[in-house]
Amino acid sequence: MIDVLPSIVERINAIQGFNGRVYRRWPKKKVAMPSCIISRISGHPKLTDADGSEIIATLVYSVDINAADADKADELAEQVIDTLAGINFHRTGDTDFYDETTKASRRILTFMGDVDMRGNTFTQ
Repeated sequence: MIDVLPSIVERINAIQGFNGRVYRRWPKKKVAMPSCIISRISGHPKLTDADGSEIIATLVYSVDINAADADKADELAEQVIDTLAGINFHRTGDTDFYDETTKASRRILTFMGDVDMRGNTFTQ
């Protein structure tokens, strides 16, 4: 199964505003804000070999940004959008809300991209 989650985490972790608080799943402990949780939502093969192994797949990832206020969430979201556009992942969804439980502004973005078995991304 093709997956580039580690590469996406690494790229988003380079965004200084998160201060290293980029996670592949929700942390078990409360973390300082701002923070970012990245998850793979889905993936389906576009091209497979005769044995069924994936050669090219379309992948969808969710990027959940948590910040103290909406302005900071928006600022970080723009950086994430630019970062992932640089590797041919385009935004397919964007939800903005206030989480009363965590007292955080949240932006949940979804991104889609085509990836080959070597991890190369490309546009159609």
